[in-house]
Formats: sequence, structure tokens, C-alpha cells
Amino acid sequence: MIPYLTCSVVVISLKLLSQGNAYVENPVTAMSYLKIFYLPEAGYFLWFIWALFLMFVITPLFKTRAARNLLLVASIALAYLPVTLPDIFCLNQFKRMYLYFMFGIFVRENSVGNIIKEYSHTKMAITAAVFALLEFAYLSMPDPHNAPLSMGIIRAILPFAGIAFVIYVSQIIGKHINADNGRNLLLSVAASSYIIYLFHTTFDGLAKAALMKLPVDVWYVFVTKAALVILTGIIFPMIVYNVANRFKATRFLLGLK
Repeated sequence: MIPYLTCSVVVISLKLLSQGNAYVENPVTAMSYLKIFYLPEAGYFLWFIWALFLMFVITPLFKTRAARNLLLVASIALAYLPVTLPDIFCLNQFKRMYLYFMFGIFVRENSVGNIIKEYSHTKMAITAAVFALLEFAYLSMPDPHNAPLSMGIIRAILPFAGIAFVIYVSQIIGKHINADNGRNLLLSVAASSYIIYLFHTTFDGLAKAALMKLPVDVWYVFVTKAALVILTGIIFPMIVYNVANRFKATRFLLGLK
């Protein structure tokens, strides 16, 4: 939560300084400095930090594998409970996402998880096809809130198909990137991943503000701008990580070890 608070203060300060002179998504006020203690006021994407914080507080209370399996069942019931929790502390996002956190623990700790963890080309092909079809069906929904039961089933299965797909793609990458340079690049991105998550939208926003003046009449200009924005959101937080990692104070503020 310390990196969350650090990021929130930095983002809110930058928004307050720039929102009068440039386009800023989700403008803030001075009260935002207080709201960050119970809401992701600096940016909605920070709900993820609150949800993870609650997960890491609750899960260690269940000491045995059997207890955690019961917690998985409870997380399923919580996810589909027809009740909307308050936005404070991102309780509603925690309610919807805890299921996937506990599913990961179940796969890691139980032998049945080997069915998912063990790679094969057949599993990869089937998972990719199922994920693509479900994603297409989901995106084709005219109104998810008034969708038939079959669409509700698709929404329930789609995240798990996506999780399995990412696992298999990661295994392929891990098997085929053998060169030291390739592995070092992936490891450097991995080490910086939390800082990238916290600050990518800040650098993305700066890049978008700078690139808005360029024309977008042709597709290749848009593609180029999109690529530059994405790279900015990755490369500059990695620079922040490497600089911050040199000093004790910044390591503390950004949760670096």
C-alpha cells in the first residue's frame, strides 16, 4: 500500500498542476489527497491494489490447504452473490475478483491443477480456439445486462479460458527464448512490473497529450501513435524503477527490495 500511496500522491499532484492547461482524464481536486485512503482517487485502475491488499490480508488467515479449498468455495459464492458492495476500499471489485485469486492458489497447491499447468500443443490449440470464440461472443453482446442465460455462462467461463491461454503462451515463450539477452529483457520487465502498473497511465497520458497535435487521418499515423504511447508506458516506468532502486528512500516509497 505504500507504493499505492506514493503513486497516488504523484499522480494527483501532476493532474492538479496540468489539468488547467492540458487535457486530463478523470480530473482531481485537493480533496483527492484524502480520498486515496479509501478510494482509488488518483486513477480507477488502482482498484487492483486495494483488491490485492484485501486478498493478502484475508488469505493467510487460512493456514491449511483444506481451509484454502473451502475459501475457494466461499469466493465462488461471494462472486455470484446478487449483492453490490460499497465502492469504499474497492470492496465490490474484491468481491468479483477474489475467485480468480483463489483459483490460482488451488491450481498451485492441488494435483488436479497439473491438468492446467502441464503444456501440450493440443491443450494450447483447444484453449486458444475456445478463448477466441468466447471472446467474440462476449464482444458481440448487444446489451450484457439484458443478455440471455447463455451469455451469462459465457461471461463466467471466459476469464478461465483467458487464464489458461495466458499460462500456455507464457510456457511457449519460456521454452523458446533461450538467449541470455531475451531472458534478461523479460526479467527486467518482470522486475519492473509493479512500477509499470502503477505509473504506466501517467506516462501514457503525457505521451497522448503530446501526440494529440499530430494528424490521425490515416491508419498508419494512428498505429504509430498507439505504439509510441504503449512503449512510453513501459519504458519510462522501467527507468523510474532502475533510478529508484539506487536509493533507500525511493526503494521504501515504491516498495522495492
